[in-house]
Amino acid sequence: GDRVDVHWKYGEKEEEHKGFFGVEWLRQNCYSTINTSERRRKLIEPLVAKSLPIVNYTEVEKSDEGLFRWMKELCDYGVCILTDVPPEKGQVVKVAEKIGYIQETAYGRYFDVASYDSADLAYTDSELLLHSDQQFYSYPPGIQLLHFLKFDDCVEGGINCILDSFPVLNDFRKKFPQHFETLTKTRGAWERFHLNEGSNPMIRPTALRNEKYHISLDSFGDVNEFIWHQGMVGPVRIPEASECLCASAREHMLVHTYTGACGAIL
Repeated sequence: GDRVDVHWKYGEKEEEHKGFFGVEWLRQNCYSTINTSERRRKLIEPLVAKSLPIVNYTEVEKSDEGLFRWMKELCDYGVCILTDVPPEKGQVVKVAEKIGYIQETAYGRYFDVASYDSADLAYTDSELLLHSDQQFYSYPPGIQLLHFLKFDDCVEGGINCILDSFPVLNDFRKKFPQHFETLTKTRGAWERFHLNEGSNPMIRPTALRNEKYHISLDSFGDVNEFIWHQGMVGPVRIPEASECLCASAREHMLVHTYTGACGAIL
């Protein structure tokens, strides 16, 4: 059949209980070496440009199947290109609301990236190095949506780069095991203190600080989370650890800056 039925008794009265588990679900979550290796392989294999998943917005808008496909691509690869989204201001909110509640930040419900006289690099025409966003929050947004409203001859710059950090970190781990271990066991600091944002009306006064590990490992010892943002690094308040942390962070910057472009880290 296509499912396994489990019957058992529970409690002092030994009440009868039943559970039904689909064969496909059991296969996806079984503990066999083959299945475990397959799940881990998705995080180890590099994600290259030619394999970036693409979904058309019409599919997402008109069917649950299209929405599920988009969500699955995001879960499997951490990034997905959604094409043919109407180029209207605020449309990104409508897209986001299809998958969950929007988490407001110091930037508001959503924000337009434009050039202002601002202390925030995101609102200037300066280059943004590879980074992961909003790390000064205890719970940073899990999914970030970027909606490009203009993409033609009238636009200068705006080149984006997405880095698959897992193969970079695996390489870093082999070459610099001591520095890798430091970044998994010593908390870094991420902060944002801006009380006057110049001419930018879109950012609220902010005073936030959070401490967390640069690299987190799962139960198999594989990397499952990575945090990096040079523009938000705060002072480490552990004197004996600061020198090791700085040395490890410096070494990692040399490893991954070969990309030479602005963008996000997955």
